[in-house]
Amino acid sequence: MVCNWEYRKQLVTKQNPKYLYSSGVKKSNVVFNLHRVPEKANIIVCEGIFNAITASKLGVATYGCNPSVNQVKQILRKNPENIIIAYDSDLPGVTGSSKFINLLKAENFKGGLYYILLPKGVDINDIGHKNFLRYLEEHKVKIILSSPFAHELPKLIFDNS
Repeated sequence: MVCNWEYRKQLVTKQNPKYLYSSGVKKSNVVFNLHRVPEKANIIVCEGIFNAITASKLGVATYGCNPSVNQVKQILRKNPENIIIAYDSDLPGVTGSSKFINLLKAENFKGGLYYILLPKGVDINDIGHKNFLRYLEEHKVKIILSSPFAHELPKLIFDNS
């Protein structure tokens, strides 16, 4: 169970977190919406719950931009055909995307891997479902995991956007 605390941006501080979780919930052990994603689907990995909902029925969330090994293993148990990393377009999101790529490489992921960087300062909710799907098709970049520089691609795109 999670509650969105961000009904007014000025209330979100270290004392007033953006989300409140039920006691005992360890975010690094859970992937939002993964139980609804069918086997061999194209999974869209987002940071937050509401971004995952806006992205599509195949959107999942890692509850932030610091994916855990456990979360990646859970996603891979679905045997996804493709994974699309759609973290926020800020430095923490880009850093988290690089970490996600490294974790997939360590787990020897064999499917297709794509990365999408939204315009700086914009997330999926800002552009809405239909615009996101259109943007995704026009701007996704294929990542070749066998490349030694695969994890650097998100930062290169971010720095040059």
